[in-house]
Amino acid sequence: MHLDRKKSLSNARYIHAEECLQAARLLLNSGNYISAANRSYYAIFHAMRAVLAFDEIDMKHHVGIISEFRRLYIKTGIFSTQMSATISLLFNIRQDSDYDDFFVISKAEVVEQIENAIAFLAEVKKFLDTKSNDTRMVYAAINEEGEEYYTNLKAVFNAINNRQLEYNWLITDCNCITNHPKIVQFENNKYGWITGEELTDIVTNDEFQWVFAVLSAFDKSVPLNEVLEYALPYADGYSGFWKKPLAMQHPLSKIEIVPWDGALTLIFSVNEEIVNDFKKYYPHSQNLEEYIDGQ
Repeated sequence: MHLDRKKSLSNARYIHAEECLQAARLLLNSGNYISAANRSYYAIFHAMRAVLAFDEIDMKHHVGIISEFRRLYIKTGIFSTQMSATISLLFNIRQDSDYDDFFVISKAEVVEQIENAIAFLAEVKKFLDTKSNDTRMVYAAINEEGEEYYTNLKAVFNAINNRQLEYNWLITDCNCITNHPKIVQFENNKYGWITGEELTDIVTNDEFQWVFAVLSAFDKSVPLNEVLEYALPYADGYSGFWKKPLAMQHPLSKIEIVPWDGALTLIFSVNEEIVNDFKKYYPHSQNLEEYIDGQ
């Protein structure tokens, strides 16, 4: 599915979510508390569908939508666990309101659930805005042949002529085979933030395997607090790597290097020369778009 189609579908689903939320408010004001609670649930349900449109996911069964949203966006830290709690609470209320003949809910409880739905939609809207605004031309390559192991980051930096030194790096979803204290710290936290010089020093002095990670490069003028305004990139379970048009997960990043499952290395960049240098260094590597077409 083309990105424009995904954006259009996502927008339609989000509008439906907003309509359900508005209906919940009107039903609350009219004293129809059960129906108001029901519409609050459907507001977050369609908001989840709006996010999953970018993954080309939709299902008839609500539990399937909830399961995929949690797997792809909550377990990976893109959205908070509080949103998962909101899903559970509103889903249970919706189940009771639909199937329990004696279900009763108070005005105060409905007001609370509408407020939960408002907060849920606000977080989804921020995420969707970043998706819609990222229209950069992205180049990418994949290397899954000819290496002793994946990923040797020292070799990757050699491949891109040490341009990593020009950036600061956000490291997320990190899983490495090393006892280096800095990398272990990154593995135990949601993210790590490091200069290109310090990262280069680490991988030069300790050539270890990166199994999973997303290493995102940012101009040194971009502060960390601005980087953290957006969802954190992730590797394990992210299906967007294998879809066209190519895109980077973080809208401010200039390069994304992805060690993937100890089996291959992906590189994305807005700079075509960086990707071309990677392909020259690794003769068995492929243009990622061609690789996707061949699957």
